[in-house]
Amino acid sequence: MTFQKTAFTLIITTAAFTAHAAENNVDIDQTGSYNAVSAYQNGDHNDASLRQSGYANRMGISQQGDDNSLDLRSEGSYNRTYSTQTGSNNRGYSRQSGERNSLQATQSGNGNNFYANQQGENNDARLSQAGNGNAAYVGQSGTGNSAQLSQSGQSNMANATQVGESNALSVNQNGTANWASSTQFGSGNETDISQNGTGNMAYSMQSGSDNVANYNQSGNSNRVWGLQHGSDNSIGVTQHGMSNSAGIHQFGDGHSAAVSQSGLANSASVVQGN
Repeated sequence: MTFQKTAFTLIITTAAFTAHAAENNVDIDQTGSYNAVSAYQNGDHNDASLRQSGYANRMGISQQGDDNSLDLRSEGSYNRTYSTQTGSNNRGYSRQSGERNSLQATQSGNGNNFYANQQGENNDARLSQAGNGNAAYVGQSGTGNSAQLSQSGQSNMANATQVGESNALSVNQNGTANWASSTQFGSGNETDISQNGTGNMAYSMQSGSDNVANYNQSGNSNRVWGLQHGSDNSIGVTQHGMSNSAGIHQFGDGHSAAVSQSGLANSASVVQGN
């Protein structure tokens, strides 16, 4: 077990570290004022690299199991970063810069991975992974964006990018090899994706303001595509069964599309202009 702490402190910087078992490692580097870190490790060959610079940032980690790894960095003021790993071979990587950004990440199982990058102010990301081989990415830039990603099962993948103000994203995956991706630019956009089953796929891109997309998939190998440009557009897609597909493209303002599919190999496509 090794513990390295490097501190360049203007006023007060604190670090707390607890480790049990063998060959765990925590590397803490703090620069600035009133930053605080706490770390707990229980198991073998766990590794954590924790970096803070700025004012009044907080960071807390817990690693229980073997061969888990964290690389967490925070720059700015009043940022919060918390991560819990339980199991083996889980990986976590995060970068936060700005003010009052918050990240909470929980991993339980084996071989799960998360990556989070937040820049700006008052952005919030919450990641939960339970199972094996799940992967989650969140990138947020701007002010007041929020992302919640929950994965249960194995080999699920979620990819979320938000740029702008007050955008909101929720992804809930339960099963095996589900894939969700969402990209939002603008302000006040909302995307909600729920996947239950195996091999379901959903993608949505929104640009403008106050657009809404809701996808609900249950079964196997269902597909959704989205894409909205403009403002005040809405998409709602529900799929139950197997190998159903929906398209939907909307351009301009105030368009609405709703698709409901149940059964096998149904196909829908909606295109609206302006």
